[in-house]
Amino acid sequence: MHLEECIASKHSPTARTSRDTHPGAPLTEGSRSVNQPGFWGFPSCSEENGCRARIFRKRNSAFKLVNLSRLSQGRRRGHLVCPTGVAVTHDGFVFITDCSNNKVRVLDSSRDMWVFFRKMKETPSKQGGSPAGIAISSLGYLVVIAEPEKKQVSVYARDGRRLFSLKLNWMKPFGVAVTSKGQIVVTDNCENGSLSVLTVDWTNGSVLHLQLIGGLEYPCFVACSKKDDTAVTTKNSVKLYDATGNLTWSSSLEQGNNQVFICPKGIAIDSDNNVIVSDYSSGKIVLLSSEGRWLMDIVSSGLMGPQGLALSPDGLLVIADSQNHSIKVYSYRPVTTWCQEPAFND
Repeated sequence: MHLEECIASKHSPTARTSRDTHPGAPLTEGSRSVNQPGFWGFPSCSEENGCRARIFRKRNSAFKLVNLSRLSQGRRRGHLVCPTGVAVTHDGFVFITDCSNNKVRVLDSSRDMWVFFRKMKETPSKQGGSPAGIAISSLGYLVVIAEPEKKQVSVYARDGRRLFSLKLNWMKPFGVAVTSKGQIVVTDNCENGSLSVLTVDWTNGSVLHLQLIGGLEYPCFVACSKKDDTAVTTKNSVKLYDATGNLTWSSSLEQGNNQVFICPKGIAIDSDNNVIVSDYSSGKIVLLSSEGRWLMDIVSSGLMGPQGLALSPDGLLVIADSQNHSIKVYSYRPVTTWCQEPAFND
């Protein structure tokens, strides 16, 4: 599966070649000198083509939702069917996996205006490999995609070249993340699942070191903080591990008399180390403190089957709203103390 073929025509105004390297990995993404790609753009969202924007304000927070309804239904060219994973690059590109049509999409952002780009090159159905979780390396040049049907994780350059694929003893690799040191984190979404932290040689995909955390029940999505803490959702909990693999805390489905989750899925970590979780069954987006305490439901309605989450550098929370066949975007401003008040309603 290739990301797209719209690279060679033109380059982003901010394109550059990186010579930086990840600490801890002997050969990294920067050593490949991969240029940032440019993209062909479609008309931006407006009232005429069905995009709507709503603003929610309460005390110290402001959430702005942009519903990309133009991408829904999946019956016209370029539309989403079941968006699953999302990842945001440091320069604002949003990568989306669509597990129902074996494609990866790209969105570009300009403040609150989102532009849909030409569809990706599709993997022939006979080859299988519906994409699930997706992650972007810290420098933004490498795209890591989990392919559960192929039982592998593949790494692509942003110009569409597949660099290598990783196959371990995974039953269903699903969630992926990349640490600040360039390690690839993978969840194995099965009953006796695991969390794999791989140090790889980025030039050929050879595994130099593997750290395995086992005993997880259906681990799903995973996210890493700037300090390389790792948060993961499972069938019945949200867990946070430190950089050495020790369990820091585990948050169950219920806290006191409050049912926090029914089916936790997508996960992200903000700059204050608060953890954001999507609940597939209830449609809520839940905020947990850095200690795992429930703080508030930041979205309580308007979503159906939310899965992947991602935070952009400029303060946007991107949500794969799978059963609404769309991507929804909120402005997100982390604050040290959150009010435990009713959620924002759509």
